[in-house]
Amino acid sequence: MTIKQMAAKHNVSPQAIYQRLKKQGVNVNSLMDKETQELTPEGEMILDQLFDKKTAPLKANSTAYAEEQKKQITALNIEISTLKEKISALEKENTALKEERDFLRKALEKAQDNQADTLKLLPGAGQTTAGDQQRKLSWRERISGRLGSK
Repeated sequence: MTIKQMAAKHNVSPQAIYQRLKKQGVNVNSLMDKETQELTPEGEMILDQLFDKKTAPLKANSTAYAEEQKKQITALNIEISTLKEKISALEKENTALKEERDFLRKALEKAQDNQADTLKLLPGAGQTTAGDQQRKLSWRERISGRLGSK
């Protein structure tokens, strides 16, 4: 049953349900099934008690309230352990990715070193020609050289 259906059952608006739950300090999500987004049987019972004029709402010292709290604690502990497992898996993945990054970084550095060594072995490496020097000149130097030669 949804909040809207429960509101229709008790002839109130869905907002009235949310306000009453807030006033009682009850989290709406704790009354809902996370998969179906519908009220759990316990949630329906709590809402029925909140809006039934013949019965009083759950008190903090009632047995039903204590049972509901135990169920919520159990559900939260299960969720905590699931999240811890996810965190552990993500930390392992992060570690593996860091190791791969470090390996690739070292491989890149080695490849760059090999390329530099290969360039040193090529004939004429490190020697500049007049064409190389001309390419290195700035545009001002090129223009001033042309103007000066005319």
